[in-house]
Amino acid sequence: MLQLSSVCPMTEENLLDLLPLLESDQAFAMAFSTTSVLSWWASLQLGRANGSAEAWIFTMHPIQRENSFQKAGETSARNESEQTIGFAYVSLIDEQWFNDGQRRMEAGTYLLPSFRNKGWNLPVKSELIHNLIHVFSIEEVLFLIPTENMQAILAWRKLPPHRFYSDTGKIPSHYRKFFRRRQFESDELLSMAVVSRDEWSRYWPHVTHIKNGET
Repeated sequence: MLQLSSVCPMTEENLLDLLPLLESDQAFAMAFSTTSVLSWWASLQLGRANGSAEAWIFTMHPIQRENSFQKAGETSARNESEQTIGFAYVSLIDEQWFNDGQRRMEAGTYLLPSFRNKGWNLPVKSELIHNLIHVFSIEEVLFLIPTENMQAILAWRKLPPHRFYSDTGKIPSHYRKFFRRRQFESDELLSMAVVSRDEWSRYWPHVTHIKNGET
């Protein structure tokens, strides 16, 4: 049995360990450079300082055990048999884009190539959403995906119920201001997946483990 064993804050050591793997991933290397990743790391530190952003490392262990989540500053005794699955980045969305009093975060996940198409997308995203909802009191988590990234879009179609918008004209009006701003900033066509607290609690699995790395 393989199970997520920890979700802990990304450290500079983690990032430096990951860089060779990221650079060997052709799709990642085409979109990002080592310089841009290090610049992102510098901006993350500012986000951490004001409580508006965070990045986590996901690891898995071959023996089933309880999932654990550690806040920044806490330590994690990593077993030698633990392996890094991937990482996630989250950013608090400024309430000015919605003005409805609800807390939202934008999130994105990245799985290392050796863990793709092996059933890890669902447990990683479910564990991430769980922690954002219950640790940070988030009402909705928004994922923005480049529309040309068909692999990511097809992967979302396999996930439990959520709302997915690939046509700007069909995005509900209260999301449009934020969505248009993010699309302008990214300078590319985007699609958006939205998972609410209610959707996660009703439809998403709360036991995030898979057998032998298979769905």
